[in-house]
Amino acid sequence: MRLEGTFEVPGRSDEVYGFLTDWSRVAPVLPDVTSYEVLDADSIRFQARVGVSALRGEMRTRLTIVDRVPGRRAHYRGRASGLGSRVDLELGFELAGTPGGTEVRWSGTATLAGRLAGLTVGLLERIARRYLTVLVDALQRALAREPAEASKRASGRHFAPTSRRNARLDES
Repeated sequence: MRLEGTFEVPGRSDEVYGFLTDWSRVAPVLPDVTSYEVLDADSIRFQARVGVSALRGEMRTRLTIVDRVPGRRAHYRGRASGLGSRVDLELGFELAGTPGGTEVRWSGTATLAGRLAGLTVGLLERIARRYLTVLVDALQRALAREPAEASKRASGRHFAPTSRRNARLDES
């Protein structure tokens, strides 16, 4: 299953990249996280509450930044396990400067195995769309705050967040 979309935030692409590659800034905005541990500059481990149909509980997840190009790209890879299931994840961000800030093009894939894989495709699509939309919205809000605050301090100007988001789901 693949999801992708775009959004724009204020701030330079190097500021956005700095946020996306700093687990201590990303972790607090991850949806439904109950605990997390930054393992090193590239890796984080966290637990998150999930509820899928009659399956409810916590998933243990480890994410690692596997590709970095400062100011241009960050790519995460990870695995979540729990509820008798395993989810392999990939999430990438491509950054491009715009007159008002930075355009963030994102794409994510999830491959499920175990009990979660037995759910209907329609239900899985709704769950994946909801989770990734919540995650991307949380990152977008955090990015709109942080670079805007840094830019305001640096230049005395304040940039209002741009709410341009486009999301698309492809089955894989």
